[in-house]
Parts: sequence; structure tokens; C-alpha cells
Amino acid sequence: MDLRAPIAICAILAVAGAWRANDDGGTASRKRVHISKTSVSGTETVVIENELPCSVVATLKLTERENVDAAVKSTETIVVAPGATRDWITFAAADSKKKWKYQYEWKWVCGAPDASHAADYIYELPFEAGVARRVLQGYLGRVSHADSYAVDWAMPEGTTVCAARAGLICDVVDERDGAGFTEDYKQKNNFICLLHDDGTVGNYLHIKKDGALVKPGVRVNAGDPIAQSGNVGYSSTPHLHFSVTRPRDAYAVDSFPIRYRTTAGTVLVLEKDKYYEKPADAAKPR
Repeated sequence: MDLRAPIAICAILAVAGAWRANDDGGTASRKRVHISKTSVSGTETVVIENELPCSVVATLKLTERENVDAAVKSTETIVVAPGATRDWITFAAADSKKKWKYQYEWKWVCGAPDASHAADYIYELPFEAGVARRVLQGYLGRVSHADSYAVDWAMPEGTTVCAARAGLICDVVDERDGAGFTEDYKQKNNFICLLHDDGTVGNYLHIKKDGALVKPGVRVNAGDPIAQSGNVGYSSTPHLHFSVTRPRDAYAVDSFPIRYRTTAGTVLVLEKDKYYEKPADAAKPR
């Protein structure tokens, strides 16, 4: 269940100042994080713009290079602040008298590598108070969580999804529809990303088409309704996928085991096929 933004492919051919590029610049139908190019004195600089209210990590990987200056690394990662535009990488020919070309792919993800996860924080269950729901797949599950501390909650489509922790809504995608358990659906999830005060990001996946109840830039409290659950993207049954993450770069994301408050007490490891109930007082501001 891959939350990360789809790879954007950009190919540039430069000969004596001529170039052409093909860049989709973002995810879904909105270009929330995108790149452009400026040319000065035989060099070409990739510029990245972040329109989101949170920091993002972007990584660019060269997939082909010919006569490109050796100072350009094969992989470059940058952190871009909320609403910021930054020069990223400047390309130049190693020999200005010869043809030069390069091709790259790039990807971005919400959050920043310097986030410090508060391991003692106790999260609320991501659904309504007074309700018990079943765990379909827990931490390091064999189906699709082999390297992830994520939890899949069984939820009929249209179930209210609640914030497990207070924070800032930093990204929302809910225009997609359809589900499948093939690789191409990993890039077709609907989701909400919520930035926590410790810099980690709460990820709520597979929400219903047009099912978001919040917009980027809105601050929510734990227990606030944020979406309607669905069965969209890399999914074989209606459910909510929830995880807390911190990016190392745009291709590698750390996830964390977290503690949940339940009617049976604080629980760290949620067991597959077991039901967990959210305390009735969890909806009250604390």
C-alpha cells in the first residue's frame, strides 16, 4: 500500500542550447509539487515548487546521462518548505562543444527527514468513539505490510474516519476510483496526509471517491472526522490503511509502531482478526 507520489519522468535532450522536456510535474489531477526549468549561459536548472502547507522531500534520479558535468550526482534529494520555490539541480555539459543529454525520474513525499517520533504518544483509534472494529492486517503483515508498521482496519465503505492525532492536514487526494491488487493500483490510492506536531505524518489510505471531509491547511484535533472510508487503489476489500511515517528520501520512508488507546487499555501491537473498541470519551477534547 504505497502512499508515495507517482514517479514523474523528465527527458531532456540538449544540443547547442536546444532542449525538449516531458514532465507530468505532480500527482493526480493537481500539480501540488511540481518542477520547471530555467536556462542560463548553457546551463539548465531544475526548479521545484511546493504548493502544500507542509514540507516535502523530493528525490531525483538520473536514469541516463551523456556528456553531463561530473558535478551532477546520480541521485539528488531536497527538502522544500511549505509554499517555497527552490533551485534544485543545475545541469551543464562536460564538454560544451559536444551533444549532451540526460533523463531522470523524480518523486516527492510529505514530511521531513528530521522529524523526531514521540514514541510515548498514545494515539486514538482512527474511527468513531464507542465502536469496535477488526484488524485485517497488522504490523509487518505478510500480505502487504512486510516492511511497514501499518494497520488495516475493516470498514464498510462510507464509514467515518477520524484523526488519530491532532495536526495539520497537509495533502488530500480523493478524486480517484476503482480498486485492484495489482502493481499499477499502488499509484491510484486516495489518501489524506496529516502532519503531527513532532513532524511525523499520519497516512489514511483508500478513502472513498470524493470522501475527504477536510482540505489542506486545516488543523484538526484527535477524534475529528476527516474522511469517509472506501475501497480505492491497492486494495482487495473495503478498509482503512493507517500508518505514521517519516521520509528518509522520496523513495524510502520509515514507519513507526505506535500506541493506541482502547477500552482494554493502551495497546502497542494490534492482533490480526481481533476487534478493538474506541473508548466512548475519546471524542471529547482532552
